[in-house]
Amino acid sequence: MGVWATLQVVLRYSLWSNMGILSSSYRQIPYFLGKGDEREATRIRDVSFVFNLIMSCLAAIAIFVWSIINSAKYSEHVIFCLKMISFIIVSTSVYNFYLSTLRGYKKFPFLSRLTVFNSLMTMILVVVLVPSYSIYGLCFAILVSVLLSVVYAASYTRYKIKFEIR
Repeated sequence: MGVWATLQVVLRYSLWSNMGILSSSYRQIPYFLGKGDEREATRIRDVSFVFNLIMSCLAAIAIFVWSIINSAKYSEHVIFCLKMISFIIVSTSVYNFYLSTLRGYKKFPFLSRLTVFNSLMTMILVVVLVPSYSIYGLCFAILVSVLLSVVYAASYTRYKIKFEIR
């Protein structure tokens, strides 16, 4: 758990790579929806997704490359977890996009279900995987629970995101 606690610092700091765009999007989306400008709200949603995805991918790539370069200096399980965190960063940033966007569109009932779903999946996967696979199971449990939550959110929202940045 000490290794995981240390690696969570990397994960938490890397999630700031969106530079606050998600926080501003869930403030701006309802503002423009209130003005009746759904087109601008959609544009804000799309731009925040693309920017968030690009920045999280850059952070993930940097961490992944660093783990390869420094693989001789650290134990195998630390390097493995750093590589897994690279994937967790991207999937968590997409998950956080859905959380922010659902807040912005005031879809609170589904937002609650999504949060509970993520918590339950994490708990179940941790209980199943960690006793047999220790830290490796923990990394897989976190990644799979976030990916399942993203799939659940995407299947509910069915956003058609335009990949553009203005």
